[in-house]
Amino acid sequence: MPETNPNKFHELINGETIAAITCRQRLRSVEADDLPIFPPTYPMTIYRGRVHTVRDGEYRVSVELPPATRPGGEKAEKQQDSEEQAGDYNIDPTRDCRNVCVIDSPQSQANRIEPLFKSNELSGLVPQITIKVGTKVVNLLDAGHRAADAVVRLSSLCHEFHEAFVAARNGNHVPLAKLAPTSLLFGVWDSRGTQVKLPRLIRATIRAYDVEKLTRSAQFNPAADYVAAGAVDEAIDQGSGDKNPLSSEGLKHSLATRTHGGVLVHGPIYRDVTVNLAALRQLKALGDDGKADEDRTRVLHRYILGLILVAMTRRATLNLREGCHLKPAGDAVMKKVPYEGEDSAWAASADEASVFAKAARDAFDATFKPDWGPREALFEKGVADEFLGLTKKERDKLARTGPITAARLREQKAKGAAPLKPVEEALKAIKGQVPKKTDSGARVEGLFKPVLDAVDEVSKDHPEDDLVVGACEDMRKLISSDTNSHETNKAINERVKAYKYAAKATSTVSVGANSEGSAV
Repeated sequence: MPETNPNKFHELINGETIAAITCRQRLRSVEADDLPIFPPTYPMTIYRGRVHTVRDGEYRVSVELPPATRPGGEKAEKQQDSEEQAGDYNIDPTRDCRNVCVIDSPQSQANRIEPLFKSNELSGLVPQITIKVGTKVVNLLDAGHRAADAVVRLSSLCHEFHEAFVAARNGNHVPLAKLAPTSLLFGVWDSRGTQVKLPRLIRATIRAYDVEKLTRSAQFNPAADYVAAGAVDEAIDQGSGDKNPLSSEGLKHSLATRTHGGVLVHGPIYRDVTVNLAALRQLKALGDDGKADEDRTRVLHRYILGLILVAMTRRATLNLREGCHLKPAGDAVMKKVPYEGEDSAWAASADEASVFAKAARDAFDATFKPDWGPREALFEKGVADEFLGLTKKERDKLARTGPITAARLREQKAKGAAPLKPVEEALKAIKGQVPKKTDSGARVEGLFKPVLDAVDEVSKDHPEDDLVVGACEDMRKLISSDTNSHETNKAINERVKAYKYAAKATSTVSVGANSEGSAV
């Protein structure tokens, strides 16, 4: 493997002069240029009953109609339900009366590039983690949401990943780089947990320009006319489309007219890759003092840059889908984009990138000592079952305040069964400090501080429980107006008992009402 000058790559992250590296490569279909290719289809939310179009040759007239209504008369302008949404290509017009069509989105490109790091040649560059889900084994590099995927959040590694996201939120990206560095490369959003959102450092997209959408039709003929042949009862042949059991099972003629037929490409097809060096430089490594450490940060930057360069220079997977198999139609053109001045030519081969990435990986290993694996984790079915059995609000609260573990599920369940328990424990802890009844008018400064903290904790945990909120408000008032700590302690304990009585009465009434309703 050839030697390379590391300074060629170090200059990309040293200083603040270079904004990005870009790479553009022209592509073409492996088939003839006058044959269509098939872009991805996306569910399109369209308006129903609003516009009626009449066509006659080259002439077209569109008439706006009143909005449709659903049963009950409410307005129903959009086809929001998934079964009402039609799939279509993502084609947008441009100012020059042409258009641009998405052939492969940034999300799809990331999902095609990331698994390259499972290969024998590249697997040593990143930690290798697999998670056993029942009888299936999932590699983290295949998980759609990467480090924030459900397969991770409900696994035996959930605690490590949660702490890594918390560290990233606090400005330290090393823990996440030690677990899942490709989550830094291709972006990650812990939307159901810590809310940490990290942008893509490398973004790739394939677009075609000046396309013409085609349609196609098809006719399915069954092997026999089963009803006419007396093989199927005529009474069963009822309904249209998939509502007819013969159609849904392939026993009846089926016609598909003017469905997606791909696009003819009259302009170029480009694969564009952008490396966001500004976002890369925002990653930090903290020292033992909790502050950003320049030397450690430099090691982190070089490691992540090495992975980016490998991802950028490897041959792209271009067999995208049925009917969309592409190939390079020219050399890739790389450019260095400075903040000031003109773009300049830049180049890096796959071999050069590999040499740099391996050296950067060794430095990262020596500095941070990650576990390169292979590591095996387990998707915890019991935790998943119990977690999914909670209400949406309970799930959100649990996921956003810590890892989803059996212990935290038990803790949340206990809080739900006895919400004022923290207050009771705080009262028990100060019991020996409460003045005697004979000490008339005695007040101990700060005595109820732990009780007040417990009240605040309970209020935060149960903001929508009126009984709990009311009890907490009353206890705050008692503490704020404390002039006789003995009497105040007695009053708080009585308020806790009153809450329990009210909660039990409410529960009994609810059960009775439900029983009565069931009988009716």
